Amino acid sequence: MRKDQTEIIESTRTHRFRIRPGNITEYSFRERNGSISREAGAGSDYESNEFTGRGELTRLLPDKLKRTFFPPDNDGADMETVPLTRQGERISSVLGTIPGLEWEVLFNLLNRKKYAEKDRKSSGYSSFSHFSVLIRFRLREWNNFVEIGEGTIENKDHNISGLLSRVEDIIRCNARSGGRKMPEGLPLILSPGEGGIIFHEILGHSLEADHVFRGLSPFRISDVGRKVVSENITLSTYKKGDPFFNGVPVDDEGNTRDNNTLIEKGVLRHLISDSRHSGELGIEDLGSARMEDFTKRPLPRMFAIYLENGGSSHEELMGSTVSGVYAREFGDGKVLFHKNRFYFNIPSAYMIKNGRVTDPLGSITVSGKINEVFNAVEMVGDDFSFDRGISYCYKEGQTLNVMVGQPSVKINRLTFSRGMNDL
Repeated sequence: MRKDQTEIIESTRTHRFRIRPGNITEYSFRERNGSISREAGAGSDYESNEFTGRGELTRLLPDKLKRTFFPPDNDGADMETVPLTRQGERISSVLGTIPGLEWEVLFNLLNRKKYAEKDRKSSGYSSFSHFSVLIRFRLREWNNFVEIGEGTIENKDHNISGLLSRVEDIIRCNARSGGRKMPEGLPLILSPGEGGIIFHEILGHSLEADHVFRGLSPFRISDVGRKVVSENITLSTYKKGDPFFNGVPVDDEGNTRDNNTLIEKGVLRHLISDSRHSGELGIEDLGSARMEDFTKRPLPRMFAIYLENGGSSHEELMGSTVSGVYAREFGDGKVLFHKNRFYFNIPSAYMIKNGRVTDPLGSITVSGKINEVFNAVEMVGDDFSFDRGISYCYKEGQTLNVMVGQPSVKINRLTFSRGMNDL
């Protein structure tokens, strides 16, 4: 490559299983190899190339990485599939006994390797593997499907009993909700883990440098160093002991991945940026350029985002709530910057009365105003938990694995509606 060029070389292999009622099983395998490059200059854009075989990609790699990308014994079927078939049979044997349930089970095994070289000055190799199982289900009277799952980067052993228990709990919660009237003006308490996606969507995307540069974010570059949200919020991109992206030390431009504290006790410290927007905004933050594959251009994107522990116990959060809503599961969400609104689905919600979880509300949607929720975080617990490894992020047509986590959180100024929106 020339010294004024950035080039990213990628090889991706994906196994997919789909199991449906009647023991209908579908399997597919796909390997894609390609590259994406960009010349220096503010007006240049990325150009991509897909290779029909491994040879052309291999010739572009440094000698030390040729065998790493394609080991001699790698015949394209490097991931053992029999254990997944057995897990799928176990899941389907239980789901098939639930009357009126429509369902499918999806297994996804992803292995992605990338090499990025930037202006001959910096380079980096990354490898990411992800093994996930997703159960999509609904009763015939439900408008939308519910999705639950879990993922791991280490092996293909999933907590099947736990997944099935969660399915059964969601069904029971909805069956016992009895069409209860939706509460108004009450706080929401999130259980630890997946609820971190609300901070990913509302705060994380607001801190992405392209949104700031284009004026879509509620924040401005001048807000760096200022208090912008509740002092109860400390938001970071790294947590010790989290192995999820350990094999990805660099972003998709070859820059060292950032491990920044984005917000510290309400004060904005850093943005999430790629090289282009760091230059446009005149900031040093970078290391957060990501792309789904070599056919897409890198964008400022999150790898992981975590709400750090606060000073209250879970019992204190609950005890402070005379009447509220408890989110046992947390689903997908959407942020509409142009409308100053956000929406999140909760597959199983319960009422809180005098500090105790009581009546089931079933599946609900929570919504609110972006500029209000920033300061509506009343209490943060001390029981941090990672999500179950199944979080994804959608932006400008690109879908990427992300990691989120958070302790118990109490949030005010939310609106509740019955059912789940098709987000």
